[in-house]
Amino acid sequence: MLRSIEDILIATSHPDEAIAFLRAARERTQAASLDQPAVDRWFLEALARAHAKAGEIDEARSLLLSAMEIDRSHPTAEAGGLSGSLLALGLLEVDAGNSARAREHLVAARAAVNPYDVDRMWRIERALAVVSARLGERDAAAGHYDAALTALELVRERLRPEEFRLRYGFDRLSVYEEHAALLAAKAVESARPADADRAFQAAERKRTQILWGLLSTGWARIPRAAMPDQLRRTFEMEARLGAKQALLREQFGQPAEKRNAPLVGTLQRDLKQLQDEHARLLASVAQGQYRFAAPAALAASLAGPVRASLGPSRGLIEYLVTADHCFAFVVSASGVKVVPLAIGRDALRQQVRKLLLPFRQLRSGEVDLARLTYDSRAAFALHQAIFAPLRPSLGPVSDIVIVPDDILTFLPFDALVEQAPRSAARAPVLHAEFAGEKYLLHRYAISYVSSSAQLLVRAADTAAPRQAPKRFFALANPAAGRTASAPPAGQDDPLKRQLRSGSFDAFLTPLPGAESEVQRIARHFPGNTTAIVTGGGATEAAYESQAGQYGIVHFATHAVASDGQPFYSTMILAPDSAPGHDGFLQAFEVLRTPLQADLVVLSGCETAMGAEDLGQGLVGLVAAFQQAGARSVLATLWSIDEATAEVMAGFYDALAKGASTPAALRQAKLQMLKQRLRLGNVEVSLAHPFFWAPFILVGAPAAGPGAQ
Repeated sequence: MLRSIEDILIATSHPDEAIAFLRAARERTQAASLDQPAVDRWFLEALARAHAKAGEIDEARSLLLSAMEIDRSHPTAEAGGLSGSLLALGLLEVDAGNSARAREHLVAARAAVNPYDVDRMWRIERALAVVSARLGERDAAAGHYDAALTALELVRERLRPEEFRLRYGFDRLSVYEEHAALLAAKAVESARPADADRAFQAAERKRTQILWGLLSTGWARIPRAAMPDQLRRTFEMEARLGAKQALLREQFGQPAEKRNAPLVGTLQRDLKQLQDEHARLLASVAQGQYRFAAPAALAASLAGPVRASLGPSRGLIEYLVTADHCFAFVVSASGVKVVPLAIGRDALRQQVRKLLLPFRQLRSGEVDLARLTYDSRAAFALHQAIFAPLRPSLGPVSDIVIVPDDILTFLPFDALVEQAPRSAARAPVLHAEFAGEKYLLHRYAISYVSSSAQLLVRAADTAAPRQAPKRFFALANPAAGRTASAPPAGQDDPLKRQLRSGSFDAFLTPLPGAESEVQRIARHFPGNTTAIVTGGGATEAAYESQAGQYGIVHFATHAVASDGQPFYSTMILAPDSAPGHDGFLQAFEVLRTPLQADLVVLSGCETAMGAEDLGQGLVGLVAAFQQAGARSVLATLWSIDEATAEVMAGFYDALAKGASTPAALRQAKLQMLKQRLRLGNVEVSLAHPFFWAPFILVGAPAAGPGAQ
């Protein structure tokens, strides 16, 4: 309890209150004759932390030296106590900028630490890395970082994923980031290919840690070796989840005036509680069993295999975002080049959020389509900051695979503007002025992966041909037959989007254009290789029984992104009579149906969204389908209704002519720039990035399947 209060006071920038609280607690302990050496040593270290936070370095140093005297005079006071005091003193000197003195204490701490105490060992090695880097000893710093990460990964192997994340989540990612940034800076300075390869490897080591943290907790297929009792409890809880969701769906299926509002509120609260319990249970059942690169399984050298997987016309850009500045690793047939970017994390986040703000305002209802803006100058400034410096290193590539980091996960790169925008008068056709911009879309076909190592998963998949003789399977308009509710007052203007809420309410409305969309697409494939299920037939049972047989699986349905718990992100289907089939195909359920698909298309809304503050990015439905076996997934970053059918038609037309998936998506978007749509009495140009930019391809690029 004392430690919790102390941590809170220090973390909330109240060191003076922490000092007063700790001194009073220490005096009470001593008055009660409870001044055991280990207890008093703890008080001294805690007080030192508080004084250091208050900027009183001399007092903090004096307290830590007193703690060391207790360690020396009572060596059994606490196992490893001396190494702990030395580490605390070393960290104090690091913060005070006394690198030489800090190294002295840290080296002594490393000599005193129990070699089996890997938790303390990684902290000592990290501190030594920071000191070495400050002294300009990059090779020594890299060695210390590597030792710290090796020790940290040993800690990880001993703990359950959720416990490890709670104890080390922030610290561990900082170590990976510092290590990669150190090696990237060295590679820029030396310009040696070996240094660039090593820095790229370190960046990938960070990426696999992020994926491990997200995918190891409930994202795996349930292993056959799972305990029967765990399986029983998992399926019982899923039955309860399904029952609650079915009741909620029943309520939302009624007109608003007939719904039982108190019951809806109770059901939503119950669902949240059940999801929290279910998530913990999934973590215990399926931890560690995920498809993409585990940190321990990362190849000793990735640069060569990744280059070989790209070919001559494709390049890869992997971003590393740090507090002070960013780096980009440009991988092409000519090798790996590290490019420094003159922007740090805070400025980058500010620029990306500014660019995407109009789309978020549209989603929240703050603006309507008639007042929707797009800051082309901001798009150009961002292009100059994070892409223009890479152009000389890319060479003559036509396709780019991007591994985004941090806020860049939410950025559609092909909407960046590569030429300074000119002032243009508002055109008679709404948004027609955007047709004249020079987007990155005009130059490259772009796709995304969460880690460069995923390209090697793709290469391994290709080496083992799949047995999916059927071509195209679609589920469309599961709400057919349901009467759409009248739009709320003030939202019946066709230029005002009836935006989705966070509940399942608006997601149960019909999608009449979805059926014609999939019928139009199916014409590209031989009739005996396609299957389309619509209306009440577009059920979870239909998906589970058929999806695994097809090379392309296409959803023309609503989707709900669950940011807080991404594996409850949902594709809305029709309910059926099978147990647990409530019509909500959630991400964790997607994992239960193995796929052989080269491509899964999610033309619902916001299927690629994730919680920005958690770094989840493309984790959600996209990750679930990839975990189930899909090689790539076409998804959307934000709500889009009006132009989906046009994008899908152009995409499949290009695929049928043999284009690769990234090239096909690019061609479809370029066509959109020339098209117009009539909404009510207003003609709207689809050149506005709102209509075409949200469609992204996630996964290793594939050659065009050739429909006929």
